Amino acid sequence: MDLSKTSAAKRSAREQIAVNADNDTLGGRLSRAREAAGLAPAEFANALGVRKQTLAAWETDRSEPRANRLIRMAIMLNVNPAWLIQGIGPDPSEDEAPASIARIRKQMRRLVDLQGQMKLAIAGMAENLARAEKELR
Repeated sequence: MDLSKTSAAKRSAREQIAVNADNDTLGGRLSRAREAAGLAPAEFANALGVRKQTLAAWETDRSEPRANRLIRMAIMLNVNPAWLIQGIGPDPSEDEAPASIARIRKQMRRLVDLQGQMKLAIAGMAENLARAEKELR
């Protein structure tokens, strides 16, 4: 085995990663990916099941989400988790988004709206149930 070729290949791979690395912060990449996906902060936070303040803290690097949330966000934003976490790989671009992504964005917004409506319906049902149980006592 030729160690010089192996070392050169590893060095080349590291150099390629350095060239493709995004020097923004995790919060900056998260914010850019959300904007490229066409999502408002409130609707993205709602879809994630977190408060707007939590998302704002992540996007401004005041705190960091747990790994499971990072993976979920990468999936929802259609970005590579490695790019979101470390800035390695291609970044999202609004200009390069094909029509299929635009359709998915529209569907995502619709689902977020439906999720909000569902939350209100569940809250209303819970109130009705509590009232009915109170009347039975």
